[in-house]
Amino acid sequence: MNIILDRTLDTPLYIQIADQIKLMIHEDFLHIDDKLPPIRKLSEELSVNNVTIVKAYQMLSDEGVTYKVRGSGSYIAPKPEELMAEISEFDNAENHSYNLRSTQYDMPEDTINFATATPKANLFPVTDFKKAINQVLDRDLGEAFGYQEAKGYSSLRASICDYMESFSVRALPEDVQIISGAQQGLDIIAKALLNYNDAVIVEAPTYSGAIATFRSRGVRIVQVPMLIDGVNVKKLEELIKRYKPKLMFTMTHCQNPTGYSYSNKKKETLLKLAETYNMYILEDDYVGELLYTKQIQPLKAIDLNDRVIYLKSFSKILMPGLRLGFMIVPKALNQSVMNAKEATDISTSGLIQKAFDVYLRKGHWHKQLTYMKKIYFSRYQLMLKMLDQHLPRGVNYYVPKGGILFWIELPKNRDSRDFYEYVGQKKIAIVPGDLFYYSNVKSNAFRLSIAAVTEGEIETGIEALGDYLRTYLSEKKQNILPIL
Repeated sequence: MNIILDRTLDTPLYIQIADQIKLMIHEDFLHIDDKLPPIRKLSEELSVNNVTIVKAYQMLSDEGVTYKVRGSGSYIAPKPEELMAEISEFDNAENHSYNLRSTQYDMPEDTINFATATPKANLFPVTDFKKAINQVLDRDLGEAFGYQEAKGYSSLRASICDYMESFSVRALPEDVQIISGAQQGLDIIAKALLNYNDAVIVEAPTYSGAIATFRSRGVRIVQVPMLIDGVNVKKLEELIKRYKPKLMFTMTHCQNPTGYSYSNKKKETLLKLAETYNMYILEDDYVGELLYTKQIQPLKAIDLNDRVIYLKSFSKILMPGLRLGFMIVPKALNQSVMNAKEATDISTSGLIQKAFDVYLRKGHWHKQLTYMKKIYFSRYQLMLKMLDQHLPRGVNYYVPKGGILFWIELPKNRDSRDFYEYVGQKKIAIVPGDLFYYSNVKSNAFRLSIAAVTEGEIETGIEALGDYLRTYLSEKKQNILPIL
Protein backbone atom coordinates (compact mmCIF):
# COMPACT_ATOMS: atom_id res chain seq x y z
CA MET A 1 0.00 0.00 0.00
CA ASN A 2 1.56 3.28 -1.15
CA ILE A 3 1.35 5.42 1.99
CA ILE A 4 3.95 8.12 2.63
CA LEU A 5 4.27 9.49 6.16
CA ASP A 6 5.64 12.92 6.96
CA ARG A 7 7.05 12.82 10.48
CA THR A 8 7.79 16.56 10.43
CA LEU A 9 4.08 17.39 10.50
CA ASP A 10 2.05 18.02 13.63
CA THR A 11 -0.66 15.70 12.27
CA PRO A 12 -0.52 12.35 14.13
CA LEU A 13 0.70 9.43 12.04
CA TYR A 14 -2.52 7.42 12.46
CA ILE A 15 -4.53 10.33 11.02
CA GLN A 16 -2.12 10.61 8.07
CA ILE A 17 -2.59 6.90 7.41
CA ALA A 18 -6.38 7.10 7.62
CA ASP A 19 -6.50 10.20 5.40
CA GLN A 20 -4.36 8.59 2.71
CA ILE A 21 -6.52 5.46 2.71
CA LYS A 22 -9.59 7.67 2.24
CA LEU A 23 -7.81 9.42 -0.64
CA MET A 24 -7.11 6.04 -2.27
CA ILE A 25 -10.81 5.24 -2.04
CA HIS A 26 -11.75 8.62 -3.52
CA GLU A 27 -9.33 8.11 -6.42
CA ASP A 28 -10.59 4.54 -7.01
CA PHE A 29 -7.37 2.78 -6.02
CA LEU A 30 -9.42 1.01 -3.37
CA HIS A 31 -12.92 -0.34 -3.98
CA ILE A 32 -15.90 -1.64 -2.02
CA ASP A 33 -15.11 -4.85 -0.11
CA ASP A 34 -11.35 -4.56 -0.76
CA LYS A 35 -9.45 -5.85 2.26
CA LEU A 36 -6.95 -3.56 4.00
CA PRO A 37 -3.51 -4.98 4.81
CA PRO A 38 -3.16 -6.84 8.13
CA ILE A 39 -2.15 -4.59 11.01
CA ARG A 40 1.27 -6.20 11.55
CA LYS A 41 2.14 -6.18 7.85
CA LEU A 42 1.27 -2.50 7.38
CA SER A 43 3.06 -1.48 10.60
CA GLU A 44 6.24 -3.18 9.35
CA GLU A 45 5.88 -1.62 5.90
CA LEU A 46 5.49 1.89 7.36
CA SER A 47 7.91 1.39 10.27
CA VAL A 48 5.31 2.36 12.86
CA ASN A 49 3.95 0.72 15.99
CA ASN A 50 1.03 -1.71 15.66
CA VAL A 51 -1.03 0.64 17.84
CA THR A 52 -0.73 3.37 15.19
CA ILE A 53 -2.32 1.11 12.59
CA VAL A 54 -5.00 -0.01 15.04
CA LYS A 55 -5.93 3.63 15.73
CA ALA A 56 -6.00 4.44 12.00
CA TYR A 57 -8.24 1.46 11.23
CA GLN A 58 -10.50 2.29 14.19
CA MET A 59 -10.83 5.87 12.94
CA LEU A 60 -11.87 4.60 9.50
CA SER A 61 -14.38 2.24 11.10
CA ASP A 62 -15.85 5.00 13.30
CA GLU A 63 -16.38 7.15 10.21
CA GLY A 64 -18.06 4.30 8.34
CA VAL A 65 -15.29 4.18 5.73
CA THR A 66 -14.54 0.55 6.57
CA TYR A 67 -16.22 -2.37 8.26
CA LYS A 68 -14.66 -5.17 10.29
CA VAL A 69 -15.06 -8.92 10.01
CA ARG A 70 -14.02 -10.74 13.15
CA GLY A 71 -11.07 -13.02 12.49
CA SER A 72 -10.62 -11.66 8.98
CA GLY A 73 -9.78 -7.94 9.01
CA SER A 74 -10.98 -4.54 7.79
CA TYR A 75 -12.75 -3.96 4.47
CA ILE A 76 -13.81 -0.91 2.45
CA ALA A 77 -17.48 -0.08 3.11
CA PRO A 78 -19.98 1.06 0.46
CA LYS A 79 -19.91 4.80 -0.24
CA PRO A 80 -22.78 6.97 1.08
CA GLU A 81 -24.40 7.48 -2.33
CA GLU A 82 -24.48 3.72 -2.89
CA LEU A 83 -25.99 3.07 0.53
CA MET A 84 -28.60 5.84 0.10
CA ALA A 85 -30.58 3.82 -2.41
CA GLU A 86 -30.52 0.80 -0.13
CA ILE A 87 -32.19 2.34 2.97
CA SER A 88 -35.91 2.08 3.58
CA GLU A 89 -37.85 2.25 6.84
CA PHE A 90 -40.82 -0.07 7.24
CA ASP A 91 -43.38 2.74 7.23
CA ASN A 92 -45.11 2.55 3.84
CA ALA A 93 -48.35 0.82 4.77
CA GLU A 94 -49.83 1.16 1.27
CA ASN A 95 -47.62 -1.02 -0.89
CA HIS A 96 -45.79 -3.08 1.76
CA SER A 97 -42.73 -3.15 -0.50
CA TYR A 98 -39.54 -3.01 1.53
CA ASN A 99 -36.03 -2.66 0.26
CA LEU A 100 -33.53 -3.70 2.92
CA ARG A 101 -30.12 -3.21 1.34
CA SER A 102 -29.80 -6.54 -0.43
CA THR A 103 -33.28 -7.88 0.31
CA GLN A 104 -36.64 -6.89 -1.14
CA TYR A 105 -40.00 -8.58 -1.01
CA ASP A 106 -43.71 -7.76 -1.20
CA MET A 107 -45.48 -8.44 2.08
CA PRO A 108 -48.53 -10.73 1.75
CA GLU A 109 -51.77 -9.35 3.21
CA ASP A 110 -51.91 -11.95 5.99
CA THR A 111 -48.40 -11.16 7.25
CA ILE A 112 -48.18 -10.27 10.95
CA ASN A 113 -46.41 -6.92 10.72
CA PHE A 114 -44.07 -6.31 13.64
CA ALA A 115 -42.00 -4.09 11.32
CA THR A 116 -43.93 -0.88 10.81
CA ALA A 117 -43.93 1.85 13.44
CA THR A 118 -47.05 3.45 11.94
CA PRO A 119 -50.44 2.80 13.59
CA LYS A 120 -53.34 1.40 11.59
CA ALA A 121 -55.92 3.80 10.19
CA ASN A 122 -58.73 2.48 12.41
CA LEU A 123 -57.07 4.22 15.37
CA PHE A 124 -57.03 7.65 13.75
CA PRO A 125 -59.33 10.34 15.31
CA VAL A 126 -61.13 11.13 12.06
CA THR A 127 -64.38 12.43 13.57
CA ASP A 128 -62.80 14.92 15.98
CA PHE A 129 -60.29 16.17 13.44
CA LYS A 130 -63.04 16.58 10.86
CA LYS A 131 -64.87 18.81 13.37
CA ALA A 132 -61.72 20.90 13.83
CA ILE A 133 -61.29 21.33 10.07
CA ASN A 134 -64.94 22.31 9.63
CA GLN A 135 -64.66 24.86 12.44
CA VAL A 136 -61.65 26.45 10.71
CA LEU A 137 -63.43 26.51 7.34
CA ASP A 138 -66.55 28.09 8.86
CA ARG A 139 -64.46 30.65 10.71
CA ASP A 140 -61.83 31.59 8.11
CA LEU A 141 -63.49 30.72 4.79
CA GLY A 142 -60.94 31.15 1.98
CA GLU A 143 -58.32 32.47 4.40
CA ALA A 144 -58.01 28.93 5.74
CA PHE A 145 -56.05 28.02 2.60
CA GLY A 146 -53.59 30.91 2.69
CA TYR A 147 -49.88 30.65 3.41
CA GLN A 148 -48.74 31.05 6.99
CA GLU A 149 -45.48 32.70 7.99
CA ALA A 150 -42.43 30.47 7.62
CA LYS A 151 -42.24 29.86 11.37
CA GLY A 152 -45.81 28.62 11.40
CA TYR A 153 -49.28 29.71 12.50
CA SER A 154 -48.75 31.97 15.52
CA SER A 155 -51.74 30.65 17.50
CA LEU A 156 -50.54 27.04 17.06
CA ARG A 157 -47.04 27.97 18.22
CA ALA A 158 -48.55 29.49 21.37
CA SER A 159 -50.64 26.34 21.91
CA ILE A 160 -47.55 24.18 21.58
CA CYS A 161 -45.74 26.26 24.21
CA ASP A 162 -48.66 25.67 26.60
CA TYR A 163 -48.62 21.96 25.80
CA MET A 164 -44.88 21.60 26.38
CA GLU A 165 -45.17 22.95 29.92
CA SER A 166 -46.57 19.53 30.86
CA PHE A 167 -43.09 18.16 29.98
CA SER A 168 -41.37 20.89 32.06
CA VAL A 169 -40.21 22.56 28.84
CA ARG A 170 -40.67 26.31 28.79
CA ALA A 171 -40.51 27.89 25.37
CA LEU A 172 -41.59 31.10 23.67
CA PRO A 173 -43.67 31.08 20.47
CA GLU A 174 -40.83 32.78 18.56
CA ASP A 175 -38.61 29.77 19.32
CA VAL A 176 -41.10 27.27 17.89
CA GLN A 177 -40.73 26.22 14.24
CA ILE A 178 -43.66 24.32 12.67
CA ILE A 179 -42.54 21.61 10.24
CA SER A 180 -44.09 19.09 7.88
CA GLY A 181 -43.17 16.03 9.94
CA ALA A 182 -40.06 14.93 11.82
CA GLN A 183 -38.20 13.88 8.68
CA GLN A 184 -38.45 17.42 7.33
CA GLY A 185 -37.20 18.68 10.68
CA LEU A 186 -34.08 16.54 10.32
CA ASP A 187 -33.55 17.84 6.79
CA ILE A 188 -34.01 21.49 7.85
CA ILE A 189 -31.50 21.20 10.70
CA ALA A 190 -29.01 19.52 8.38
CA LYS A 191 -29.40 22.34 5.85
CA ALA A 192 -29.24 25.09 8.46
CA LEU A 193 -26.34 23.75 10.49
CA LEU A 194 -24.18 21.38 8.48
CA ASN A 195 -21.84 21.84 5.55
CA TYR A 196 -20.09 19.25 3.42
CA ASN A 197 -17.58 17.23 5.47
CA ASP A 198 -18.79 18.56 8.82
CA ALA A 199 -19.04 15.91 11.53
CA VAL A 200 -22.27 14.78 13.16
CA ILE A 201 -22.49 12.21 15.95
CA VAL A 202 -25.23 9.58 15.98
CA GLU A 203 -26.04 6.75 18.34
CA ALA A 204 -25.22 3.24 17.17
CA PRO A 205 -27.77 1.92 16.42
CA THR A 206 -30.10 4.79 15.51
CA TYR A 207 -33.08 5.82 13.36
CA SER A 208 -32.24 5.08 9.73
CA GLY A 209 -34.11 8.17 8.48
CA ALA A 210 -31.61 10.36 10.32
CA ILE A 211 -28.70 8.47 8.78
CA ALA A 212 -30.17 8.98 5.30
CA THR A 213 -30.65 12.71 5.89
CA PHE A 214 -27.11 13.29 7.12
CA ARG A 215 -25.67 11.23 4.27
CA SER A 216 -27.50 13.42 1.78
CA ARG A 217 -25.60 16.45 3.12
CA GLY A 218 -22.22 14.79 2.60
CA VAL A 219 -21.29 15.02 6.27
CA ARG A 220 -19.02 12.71 8.24
CA ILE A 221 -21.24 10.47 10.35
CA VAL A 222 -19.56 9.32 13.56
CA GLN A 223 -21.15 6.53 15.58
CA VAL A 224 -21.05 6.26 19.37
CA PRO A 225 -22.16 2.99 21.00
CA MET A 226 -25.61 3.02 22.61
CA LEU A 227 -25.91 1.38 26.03
CA ILE A 228 -29.09 0.65 28.01
CA ASP A 229 -28.77 3.92 29.98
CA GLY A 230 -27.58 6.08 27.08
CA VAL A 231 -24.44 6.36 24.98
CA ASN A 232 -20.96 5.50 26.19
CA VAL A 233 -20.10 9.02 27.41
CA LYS A 234 -16.36 8.36 27.71
CA LYS A 235 -16.26 7.28 24.07
CA LEU A 236 -18.50 10.21 23.16
CA GLU A 237 -16.07 12.76 24.59
CA GLU A 238 -13.17 11.09 22.77
CA LEU A 239 -15.07 11.36 19.48
CA ILE A 240 -16.05 14.97 20.13
CA LYS A 241 -12.41 15.89 20.76
CA ARG A 242 -11.29 14.07 17.62
CA TYR A 243 -13.97 15.17 15.14
CA LYS A 244 -15.24 18.48 16.60
CA PRO A 245 -18.86 17.83 15.54
CA LYS A 246 -21.37 20.63 15.13
CA LEU A 247 -24.27 18.35 16.03
CA MET A 248 -25.27 15.20 17.87
CA PHE A 249 -28.53 13.40 17.06
CA THR A 250 -30.18 11.54 19.94
CA MET A 251 -33.41 10.01 21.20
CA THR A 252 -33.12 10.26 24.98
CA HIS A 253 -36.02 7.98 25.87
CA CYS A 254 -37.54 4.91 24.20
CA GLN A 255 -34.91 5.22 21.51
CA ASN A 256 -35.59 3.92 18.03
CA PRO A 257 -34.70 1.07 17.54
CA THR A 258 -33.57 -0.15 20.98
CA GLY A 259 -36.19 1.31 23.34
CA TYR A 260 -33.33 2.37 25.65
CA SER A 261 -33.69 5.51 27.79
CA TYR A 262 -30.97 7.80 29.11
CA SER A 263 -30.29 8.10 32.81
CA ASN A 264 -30.53 11.58 34.33
CA LYS A 265 -26.77 11.53 34.93
CA LYS A 266 -26.03 10.86 31.27
CA LYS A 267 -28.44 13.60 30.18
CA GLU A 268 -26.56 16.05 32.36
CA THR A 269 -23.27 14.83 30.90
CA LEU A 270 -24.54 15.36 27.35
CA LEU A 271 -25.40 18.97 28.13
CA LYS A 272 -22.02 19.60 29.77
CA LEU A 273 -20.21 18.17 26.74
CA ALA A 274 -22.34 20.25 24.36
CA GLU A 275 -21.50 23.42 26.25
CA THR A 276 -17.81 22.60 26.69
CA TYR A 277 -17.22 21.71 23.04
CA ASN A 278 -19.63 24.16 21.38
CA MET A 279 -21.92 21.44 19.99
CA TYR A 280 -25.68 21.39 19.47
CA ILE A 281 -27.86 18.38 20.31
CA LEU A 282 -30.85 17.44 18.16
CA GLU A 283 -33.28 15.62 20.46
CA ASP A 284 -35.98 13.61 18.65
CA ASP A 285 -38.85 13.02 21.08
CA TYR A 286 -41.07 10.79 18.98
CA VAL A 287 -43.02 8.99 21.76
CA GLY A 288 -42.60 11.19 24.82
CA GLU A 289 -46.28 10.79 25.67
CA LEU A 290 -46.14 6.97 25.65
CA LEU A 291 -44.35 6.29 28.92
CA TYR A 292 -45.90 3.54 31.02
CA THR A 293 -44.10 3.99 34.33
CA LYS A 294 -43.16 7.48 35.51
CA GLN A 295 -42.89 10.57 33.34
CA ILE A 296 -39.38 11.18 32.02
CA GLN A 297 -38.23 14.71 31.30
CA PRO A 298 -36.80 15.36 27.85
CA LEU A 299 -33.28 16.69 27.60
CA LYS A 300 -34.71 20.06 26.57
CA ALA A 301 -36.33 20.43 30.02
CA ILE A 302 -32.91 20.74 31.68
CA ASP A 303 -31.19 22.65 28.86
CA LEU A 304 -30.04 25.83 30.62
CA ASN A 305 -27.61 26.96 27.93
CA ASP A 306 -29.86 26.66 24.86
CA ARG A 307 -27.88 23.81 23.30
CA VAL A 308 -30.80 21.46 22.49
CA ILE A 309 -32.91 21.51 19.35
CA TYR A 310 -36.11 19.73 20.36
CA LEU A 311 -37.90 17.84 17.57
CA LYS A 312 -41.37 16.31 17.79
CA SER A 313 -44.01 14.95 15.44
CA PHE A 314 -47.47 13.60 16.13
CA SER A 315 -47.45 10.69 13.69
CA LYS A 316 -47.31 7.82 16.20
CA ILE A 317 -50.39 9.05 18.08
CA LEU A 318 -52.38 11.23 15.69
CA MET A 319 -52.29 10.64 11.92
CA PRO A 320 -48.98 10.26 10.04
CA GLY A 321 -50.43 11.57 6.78
CA LEU A 322 -50.96 15.03 8.32
CA ARG A 323 -47.17 15.58 8.13
CA LEU A 324 -47.17 17.89 11.11
CA GLY A 325 -44.56 18.47 13.79
CA PHE A 326 -42.53 21.19 15.43
CA MET A 327 -39.09 22.10 16.73
CA ILE A 328 -38.05 24.28 19.66
CA VAL A 329 -34.94 25.99 18.34
CA PRO A 330 -32.11 27.73 20.24
CA LYS A 331 -32.27 31.48 19.69
CA ALA A 332 -28.88 31.55 17.97
CA LEU A 333 -30.24 29.22 15.27
CA ASN A 334 -33.71 30.74 14.85
CA GLN A 335 -33.06 32.69 11.69
CA SER A 336 -31.01 30.07 9.86
CA VAL A 337 -33.59 27.36 10.66
CA MET A 338 -36.47 29.54 9.47
CA ASN A 339 -34.57 30.35 6.26
CA ALA A 340 -33.98 26.65 5.63
CA LYS A 341 -37.67 25.89 6.23
CA GLU A 342 -38.79 28.66 3.89
CA ALA A 343 -36.42 27.43 1.18
CA THR A 344 -37.79 23.90 1.57
CA ASP A 345 -41.55 24.39 1.16
CA ILE A 346 -42.42 28.02 2.07
CA SER A 347 -44.69 26.86 4.91
CA THR A 348 -46.53 23.84 6.27
CA SER A 349 -50.21 23.55 5.24
CA GLY A 350 -52.11 26.47 6.77
CA LEU A 351 -55.37 24.52 7.00
CA ILE A 352 -53.73 21.63 8.87
CA GLN A 353 -51.94 24.00 11.24
CA LYS A 354 -55.15 25.89 12.06
CA ALA A 355 -57.14 22.68 12.45
CA PHE A 356 -54.57 21.19 14.81
CA ASP A 357 -54.57 24.39 16.85
CA VAL A 358 -58.33 24.00 17.32
CA TYR A 359 -57.83 20.29 18.02
CA LEU A 360 -55.36 21.10 20.80
CA ARG A 361 -57.40 23.92 22.35
CA LYS A 362 -60.60 21.87 22.39
CA GLY A 363 -58.90 19.08 24.35
CA HIS A 364 -59.22 16.53 21.53
CA TRP A 365 -55.48 15.81 21.57
CA HIS A 366 -55.59 14.84 25.24
CA LYS A 367 -58.58 12.62 24.51
CA GLN A 368 -56.77 10.88 21.63
CA LEU A 369 -53.60 10.54 23.67
CA THR A 370 -55.47 8.87 26.54
CA TYR A 371 -57.13 6.49 24.07
CA MET A 372 -53.88 5.57 22.29
CA LYS A 373 -51.91 5.19 25.50
CA LYS A 374 -54.50 2.73 26.81
CA ILE A 375 -54.30 0.66 23.61
CA TYR A 376 -50.51 0.70 23.43
CA PHE A 377 -50.09 -0.09 27.13
CA SER A 378 -52.34 -3.13 26.77
CA ARG A 379 -50.28 -4.32 23.79
CA TYR A 380 -47.06 -3.54 25.68
CA GLN A 381 -48.08 -5.67 28.66
CA LEU A 382 -49.16 -8.54 26.41
CA MET A 383 -45.91 -8.28 24.43
CA LEU A 384 -43.85 -8.61 27.62
CA LYS A 385 -45.89 -11.64 28.68
CA MET A 386 -45.56 -13.37 25.31
CA LEU A 387 -41.85 -12.65 24.98
CA ASP A 388 -41.22 -14.07 28.46
CA GLN A 389 -43.19 -17.19 27.60
CA HIS A 390 -41.95 -17.91 24.10
CA LEU A 391 -38.43 -16.57 23.48
CA PRO A 392 -35.97 -19.47 23.63
CA ARG A 393 -33.01 -19.54 25.96
CA GLY A 394 -30.15 -17.39 24.69
CA VAL A 395 -32.47 -14.85 23.03
CA ASN A 396 -32.81 -11.72 25.14
CA TYR A 397 -34.76 -8.47 25.06
CA TYR A 398 -34.78 -5.12 26.84
CA VAL A 399 -37.89 -3.99 28.72
CA PRO A 400 -38.50 -0.40 27.54
CA LYS A 401 -40.01 2.24 29.81
CA GLY A 402 -42.63 2.98 27.20
CA GLY A 403 -43.15 3.45 23.48
CA ILE A 404 -43.90 0.86 20.83
CA LEU A 405 -40.55 -0.84 20.10
CA PHE A 406 -38.78 -3.96 21.39
CA TRP A 407 -35.13 -4.83 20.70
CA ILE A 408 -34.52 -8.59 20.53
CA GLU A 409 -30.98 -9.96 20.69
CA LEU A 410 -29.96 -13.30 19.24
CA PRO A 411 -26.82 -15.05 20.52
CA LYS A 412 -23.72 -12.98 19.75
CA ASN A 413 -22.57 -15.07 16.81
CA ARG A 414 -25.84 -14.84 14.87
CA ASP A 415 -26.89 -12.48 12.09
CA SER A 416 -30.39 -10.99 12.40
CA ARG A 417 -30.44 -10.30 8.65
CA ASP A 418 -30.23 -14.05 8.12
CA PHE A 419 -33.10 -14.61 10.56
CA TYR A 420 -35.11 -11.78 8.94
CA GLU A 421 -34.95 -13.58 5.60
CA TYR A 422 -35.82 -16.87 7.27
CA VAL A 423 -38.86 -15.61 9.16
CA GLY A 424 -40.08 -13.37 6.31
CA GLN A 425 -40.91 -16.48 4.33
CA LYS A 426 -43.23 -17.48 7.16
CA LYS A 427 -45.31 -14.28 7.02
CA ILE A 428 -43.89 -12.49 10.04
CA ALA A 429 -42.25 -9.13 9.38
CA ILE A 430 -39.41 -7.86 11.57
CA VAL A 431 -36.64 -5.28 11.06
CA PRO A 432 -33.04 -6.58 11.09
CA GLY A 433 -30.66 -4.56 13.23
CA ASP A 434 -28.11 -3.75 10.51
CA LEU A 435 -30.57 -1.23 9.05
CA PHE A 436 -29.95 1.07 12.01
CA TYR A 437 -26.19 1.46 11.62
CA TYR A 438 -24.31 3.89 9.41
CA SER A 439 -21.49 1.56 8.49
CA ASN A 440 -22.14 -1.68 6.67
CA VAL A 441 -22.03 -4.07 9.61
CA LYS A 442 -23.97 -7.09 10.72
CA SER A 443 -26.07 -7.16 13.88
CA ASN A 444 -27.35 -9.95 16.09
CA ALA A 445 -30.45 -7.89 17.07
CA PHE A 446 -33.78 -7.14 15.42
CA ARG A 447 -36.65 -4.73 16.12
CA LEU A 448 -40.29 -5.52 16.81
CA SER A 449 -43.06 -2.89 16.87
CA ILE A 450 -46.55 -3.07 18.41
CA ALA A 451 -47.85 -0.09 16.42
CA ALA A 452 -49.88 -2.00 13.84
CA VAL A 453 -50.60 -5.40 15.40
CA THR A 454 -53.70 -6.43 17.30
CA GLU A 455 -53.49 -8.31 20.60
CA GLY A 456 -54.52 -11.47 18.77
CA GLU A 457 -51.67 -10.98 16.30
CA ILE A 458 -49.23 -10.43 19.17
CA GLU A 459 -50.27 -13.73 20.76
CA THR A 460 -50.15 -15.67 17.50
CA GLY A 461 -47.09 -13.90 16.12
CA ILE A 462 -44.80 -14.11 19.17
CA GLU A 463 -45.70 -17.75 19.81
CA ALA A 464 -44.83 -18.55 16.19
CA LEU A 465 -41.71 -16.36 16.34
CA GLY A 466 -40.50 -18.30 19.37
CA ASP A 467 -40.96 -21.59 17.52
CA TYR A 468 -39.15 -20.23 14.45
CA LEU A 469 -36.29 -18.99 16.63
CA ARG A 470 -35.82 -22.40 18.22
CA THR A 471 -35.79 -24.10 14.84
CA TYR A 472 -33.52 -21.46 13.29
CA LEU A 473 -30.99 -21.55 16.12
CA SER A 474 -30.80 -25.32 16.09
CA GLU A 475 -30.54 -25.73 12.31
CA LYS A 476 -28.56 -22.76 11.00
CA LYS A 477 -24.80 -22.68 11.00
CA GLN A 478 -23.18 -19.89 13.02
CA ASN A 479 -22.51 -16.67 11.16
CA ILE A 480 -19.35 -14.77 12.00
CA LEU A 481 -20.06 -11.14 12.82
CA PRO A 482 -17.77 -8.10 12.68
CA ILE A 483 -16.95 -6.34 15.92
CA LEU A 484 -19.32 -3.42 16.44
